[in-house]
Amino acid sequence: NAWADEPTNERLAEMRRMTLTHEPWAFEAVYKALQLHGERFAEDSRVRGLQARAEAAQGLRDNARASMREAWLLGQKNEPGAYVPTMSWFEDLSVVFRPNEGAAGDAFIEAVVGTAQGPAVAMGRAHYLTLRANPGDYQAAIELLQAALPDTQDTIRLRTLNQLGSVQLRSGTDADAVETFREIVRIDNLNPAAYNNLAWLLATTLDKADEALPLARRAVELAPMQPSFLDTLTEVYVRQGDVDGAMTTRLSQLRLQPNNPELLTQIAEGYLDDLDDAAAARPYAERALELSPQDAAALALAGWVDFKAGKAARAEDRLKQSIRRKPTADGHLRLAQILAANGRLSQAQDHLRQAEALADDPAHVEQIKAVRADLEAEG
Repeated sequence: NAWADEPTNERLAEMRRMTLTHEPWAFEAVYKALQLHGERFAEDSRVRGLQARAEAAQGLRDNARASMREAWLLGQKNEPGAYVPTMSWFEDLSVVFRPNEGAAGDAFIEAVVGTAQGPAVAMGRAHYLTLRANPGDYQAAIELLQAALPDTQDTIRLRTLNQLGSVQLRSGTDADAVETFREIVRIDNLNPAAYNNLAWLLATTLDKADEALPLARRAVELAPMQPSFLDTLTEVYVRQGDVDGAMTTRLSQLRLQPNNPELLTQIAEGYLDDLDDAAAARPYAERALELSPQDAAALALAGWVDFKAGKAARAEDRLKQSIRRKPTADGHLRLAQILAANGRLSQAQDHLRQAEALADDPAHVEQIKAVRADLEAEG
């Protein structure tokens, strides 16, 4: 427990993050730290909230509620209406009161917070509802944030809009989220996350990849070391049908995440399926398999690369190993194609039937139909 050894704000933040997961060891670590340093942080509302989390985990419900009351009073005394302590308090509440204790949590808010108003309180309440995520909570959070917007300006307005956009994303109200992120980038043209979120929504939910492209590029320009922004840019290129743009961006992302098996797989598949270059695909497929040696999909891909490179025997062996580990529609389909290429049509048909039985997406169904048509044409 590093925080117990040397309590710093950074380590306090880490302790708060860990206890959001409800892991018993995290709460035990908090207990140890508070026993050693509790008095030192007696006036810190965040530490008192952390104490409430640990008490609730130990079944000390009355103690936890008392600590939450003290945390609220400390926060309002030291930084009345401030954003950070208020948001922290509502986050603590989401740990002390589990999702199935929604009514009790709401009653506790009314008893402690009462009629306290202001953007920070509205944002805190919305944050609590979003973390709780019971039916209707997202919509209630959205309504709280929308009601708070007229009273906000400058930094607080941007925080409120960012939180609103995030909740709208989670709730699936994509069209509303697009308008929220449009307003954010209009106010703050240096916000890479907002550009990224807007680009993603336009490309993936509204089929507006052309409009999304300059926004995704702007996000990457502002934060070139953020892999998720590069991922969005790749997706935009894919939806535009720009194979070269997608590959270039994936390779840029790989420099940031050289040991990401999923990304390595995407690059290998791009070289194989889009650029018909098995030689270029090979090192990426092999590296993905090296990083995930037990992964059936990685083994199947490596086998398919072998087949495309003319190594039929090794390809067949790898596909069979993949299927033994985990039968999939993709594995059976690829093996069927390998067998058919070797003239073993009866075995190919058998694997095609198994692929059909396992297929759970339209793309695989269409591929299976195409391969079956080819087999029937061959006799």
